[in-house]
Amino acid sequence: MNGKFECRYCLSDENPDQLVDPCKCEGSMRYVHQKCLEGWIVNGNRYITSNIEGNIKVYLLKCEICKYQMKYQIKYQNGILKSLLETVKLIFGSWTRITKLGLHLLILYLLNKRITLFIKECMNLLNHPFCSESAMELIHNLTIFVSIVFALREFNNYYLNLFGKMRKSSMIFMKRLKDQL
Repeated sequence: MNGKFECRYCLSDENPDQLVDPCKCEGSMRYVHQKCLEGWIVNGNRYITSNIEGNIKVYLLKCEICKYQMKYQIKYQNGILKSLLETVKLIFGSWTRITKLGLHLLILYLLNKRITLFIKECMNLLNHPFCSESAMELIHNLTIFVSIVFALREFNNYYLNLFGKMRKSSMIFMKRLKDQL
């Protein structure tokens, strides 16, 4: 490496003060930019576990190369209330987002109506002799209900993503055990 340290993900030797060594990898694989490591964790399909150490929630993730169990905490720059208010400001600051919110609320209202119909159809089937028309109506309502539930999952992800951006988090990687000795 000729005395230069470089990030194993972006391969840049810029900003050496932002390089961390979160695992036991050596040589050219030892260092990584804090932001590159956070991106690797957030954007990858990683198996992350967590536990409580003292009063702190600690996340555990194995390095894909040396299999060392890295530990990190998530630090939020904004509190929940401030993040929620910033998210509301963001939504109401754009006509596109306001329209999207209106459509989402309309779909929630329709979902509520569809659930009511679905429950009534179930009660009809229980209270009356089997009728093919009732069964078809039940299947129709169930199909629409399932479709709306899948759409709700997407809505949930959309708003959680907006909220997460307003929360402004960063990861704090804990020192390796050998460094603490």
